[in-house]
Amino acid sequence: MSRYLTPAKIGLLALIDVYVSGAVPNDAAVPVLHFVATHLIDSVLPTRPRAAVDRWQKAATAAAVLSSVHEFERILSPHGAATTQPGRRLWDVFLKKLWRIDSLDALHRFLAEDLRLLLVPTREERRLAAENGEELPSDDAVRLAPNSPLGAFVRRAQLEFSRLSFQKAAELWASFVKYRQPTAAYWRRRNSGVDGLAFDSVLLAGQHEWGSAVHDLAEVVYGGLRRHLQGGPPGRQHRGHRDVARVSGYGCRIPPGVERHYRELLGGSAMIPSLSHYVSFLEAWRSGDYSTSFDYLHRYFDYTMQNRDRLFYQYALLNLAVLQADFGCHKEAVLAMLETVSTARENKDNACLNFSLNWLFQFGRSRPHLVRDLESGSMLGAGNATLAFLRFKAKELRSWTLWSSALLSEAKVTLCNGDSIATAAEFIVRSSRVVVDHNLKTAMGAQLSVAVALWDRVGLAFLSRTTCEVFLRVHAHDTMFEDELKVTCCLAGLLVARGRYDEAEARLDSVDPDALRSWKVGQYWSRFRGLIRLRPGAVVEA
Repeated sequence: MSRYLTPAKIGLLALIDVYVSGAVPNDAAVPVLHFVATHLIDSVLPTRPRAAVDRWQKAATAAAVLSSVHEFERILSPHGAATTQPGRRLWDVFLKKLWRIDSLDALHRFLAEDLRLLLVPTREERRLAAENGEELPSDDAVRLAPNSPLGAFVRRAQLEFSRLSFQKAAELWASFVKYRQPTAAYWRRRNSGVDGLAFDSVLLAGQHEWGSAVHDLAEVVYGGLRRHLQGGPPGRQHRGHRDVARVSGYGCRIPPGVERHYRELLGGSAMIPSLSHYVSFLEAWRSGDYSTSFDYLHRYFDYTMQNRDRLFYQYALLNLAVLQADFGCHKEAVLAMLETVSTARENKDNACLNFSLNWLFQFGRSRPHLVRDLESGSMLGAGNATLAFLRFKAKELRSWTLWSSALLSEAKVTLCNGDSIATAAEFIVRSSRVVVDHNLKTAMGAQLSVAVALWDRVGLAFLSRTTCEVFLRVHAHDTMFEDELKVTCCLAGLLVARGRYDEAEARLDSVDPDALRSWKVGQYWSRFRGLIRLRPGAVVEA
């Protein structure tokens, strides 16, 4: 199946068609448009910084829509429909639109022809319609602008469907039948005379001619795809991999309620067992269970490398090194990362190689005794040489995140060595330009953290506090939770320096408690809060 078109997106297209046709009443317009926009626009600037649980809730909603049509029912059932038939709910109108797609040919008409009528006709289409004597839509009719979010989604769906081969289109149709089938019982109750073969008009029309053989034909057409459908379409795999990437990127554990949706999404899919093992690895890692996370990591890469070659071996070593470092096995982490560097060079994986070198440099800054002997006679070289190499390779490979990180590392080294403040500011400004030019939202945490350290070094505590507030108010929802926690602790430390202990504790207590379920960040938060509570006089009072 197409990686872009999925049964859930066909449902969204049908809902957009219902909205444009005027069947959505005024009181339901905002909930419907919000529901559609939530699943079409990945990054919407919120009015306030979202907590991690809000991000997970959005991910859970996306997973629910992808796995079941009943998420549409939850949104549409409470609202009536703006139709001439009394008692009809918006859910009924939506189902009518879905069940009109009763064959592969009907699916083709819907995606190739019906959707075209939802868009504002172009100048060329108007000219051709006038030449052919066709009637143009009235100016009062609701139409979607081609460059609007809904219009762009409709246009891309048409384009992606036109690129499908017949086999892929048939697989999309079969998956859509399976996705829509849970509504069959309700649809038959609301519409008397609906046959059990109503999901396919070709079978319905031919049952009188073919007799009992029609069920055998249905088994051949749809039953033969049963294993493929249970294996999960590539579109679901693509969405699953993207959501798992978000899970690992947020740096905190999945809330229990959201985890259930992920288990349902992953269950019975070809992503099992590999991707489910990786989700279990992340959960065990964040919860502080070293042995379990180590076991699931081995399982994930064992299953992954059964279907792929040794080119992915360096990523197993990379994950292993980061895992060991988090649990205090620093020597083993360095050895694993050195092997990662060697394997990445052997396989010419520049992305993995550059990340590994950057990790070794950052690790060496915090624990120089572990890498001091390596710098003189190994592949690493001196720290400054490593940074220069990383900056050169990042610019050459157009790896903007690595380039920004290397520039910030230069600024940190300058501040730690007590060198020129102007030089450190220059590196920060250069990194800021890379971040802004290439919209690296996830890099804002590291960027502003170094800026806070710079203002604190020159004695401008007010600018440090302002920078922290700007990050927490504007950028926190796009970055890892660890960055948000570190900036929050930094702001609390600045408040403690002014003697405002209660405000500092309140600032720490405002952190999302669900995100603190992660073992590493939970320990960091507890230690910092304990230091604040040990203010002058606290021991005497105790």
